[in-house]
Amino acid sequence: MVVPTPAHAQPHRSRHRGRAGDRLAAVRSLRRLAAAPALVAVPPVAAALGLAEDAIRSTGLPVQQVSCGVPVMIVPVATRDAVDGASPDPRLMKRHPIFYLYTTDRTGAQDAATVYTRMFAPELGIYEDPATGGASGPLGCYLVHHRVVAPDTARALLNLQGRKLGRPSWLHISIESANGAISRVRVGGESVFVAEGSFEV
Repeated sequence: MVVPTPAHAQPHRSRHRGRAGDRLAAVRSLRRLAAAPALVAVPPVAAALGLAEDAIRSTGLPVQQVSCGVPVMIVPVATRDAVDGASPDPRLMKRHPIFYLYTTDRTGAQDAATVYTRMFAPELGIYEDPATGGASGPLGCYLVHHRVVAPDTARALLNLQGRKLGRPSWLHISIESANGAISRVRVGGESVFVAEGSFEV
């Protein structure tokens, strides 16, 4: 099927067995992995997110825009504490509406997460989202492209998002590649029944 988004329509295949707790899976295609525009350097990104510049620079990795349908600004951060300490200023986030902070730091961690993340999109009416499949795919592509994870490891990545909100979410990311080229992007997670309703048209 095709899912309309603010950017453009994107191919999207999903499967769901219909019970709470079942795994949901979506298959997406890598649309674009390009360097962030020259004007989006570390200082304005750090200021927009309420981070110290060194929290980003010390990773040795770039801030970069990646798209599997909707452009996402991937921001590498040195530690989980720094990710949790982010305090975005929506007034400074208008140029790039979706910011996805991540770290591979596992200092003091007692979980199995490959990456630890937070997502902010105040321009889209979402100050912070506890689980973002549309950003997890681009993050996986970024990790492979910059060799943060090995290709074999990238087939089964575990993303912990939303813990700072008190709504921890586990997203499963699978990136397949050959000779450095990404060929398949899959994102999944477990469903939780929240509510039901109906309406008549």
